Amino acid sequence: MKDARKQVDSEMGSQTQTNWELEHQTKRSNDYKSQMEKVTKEIEAMRTRLSMLSDGCKHCPAGWILMNSVCYYFPLKSNEFKTWKESRDFCQLQGGDLIIIDSQDEENSTVNYLRNQLLPCN
Repeated sequence: MKDARKQVDSEMGSQTQTNWELEHQTKRSNDYKSQMEKVTKEIEAMRTRLSMLSDGCKHCPAGWILMNSVCYYFPLKSNEFKTWKESRDFCQLQGGDLIIIDSQDEENSTVNYLRNQLLPCN
């Protein structure tokens, strides 16, 4: 009888360990699945951006530039300057709106572009 009890205790301990391993592996599998889904979405977004970068002129109207997957228009000649309302109306006619800079990356890209256009290299 003692041998049977030892056998049962041993099997129970083994089953507990197996259940823990199963839970652990299931959690890892689910984590990997989530990571794969996230990476797959990121790859798809990058493919879209790559397509836009390689065919940029096809995605933005003439005179506009493609930056960070978005089309921008910067009037650089004084005869192209407009009031705020005229500028907004112009943008909305093109299917856009005035720029709202809401990230440091967007601000850096915009400032660098304008600096390069307005301050010629020596």
